Amino acid sequence: TVRGPWLECNPPSVTGGSEVCDHSNYGYANRWLSGARECSWHGVTCDDAGKIKLLRLDYEGLSGSLPDGLAFLTALRILNLGKNDLTGSIPVAWFGLPLLRTLILYGNRITGSISTEINKFKVLSSLNLGSNLLSGTIPDALWDLRNLTILDLGKNNLFGTISTRIGNLKDGNNFIYTPWQTSENSLVNTILALNGNGLSGSIPQHEVGQLTNLGKFRVHD
Repeated sequence: TVRGPWLECNPPSVTGGSEVCDHSNYGYANRWLSGARECSWHGVTCDDAGKIKLLRLDYEGLSGSLPDGLAFLTALRILNLGKNDLTGSIPVAWFGLPLLRTLILYGNRITGSISTEINKFKVLSSLNLGSNLLSGTIPDALWDLRNLTILDLGKNNLFGTISTRIGNLKDGNNFIYTPWQTSENSLVNTILALNGNGLSGSIPQHEVGQLTNLGKFRVHD
């Protein structure tokens, strides 16, 4: 379900045309499902070939389940749907996105467990699933994402232990955290967040100690 001035549009007297919307954060853009090309729609950025490489629709009041159809956007590099009211589980079809580097679903009501197929993301470097309703254990497959430079699983309903395979992440260049990352070069602060869950057991100190570029490690509530 999509709601917002960029869908319904302002009166023509305000914007100069019924297909154009004035969004206070991003300026003028064509509304979704208009006759204009997708590359001119609000929150959409395309590459030089005209393929969608970035979707930024955070803080837009979106609701409903996450659509499988985004898996058809094979040039997608950044997907930011943070701070909406989205529900359901993360579609398995998304894991086949070959170029996806940043996935931000922070601050929704996403449920289910973290799929063991998450390691199908081949180049994912930023993963923010914080402040949702995810449950179950953290699968070992997550630690196979050796390109990760940001990981936020904080404030969910995860349980179990932190695997020693967390040490795999030392292969990443840095841990870079930017909650609403909108470009491939926006690098701010350093953090690995697992806080606000029901995790138990001891922290694998040796493996965490190998993460030499890690600035902050949050495991407290």
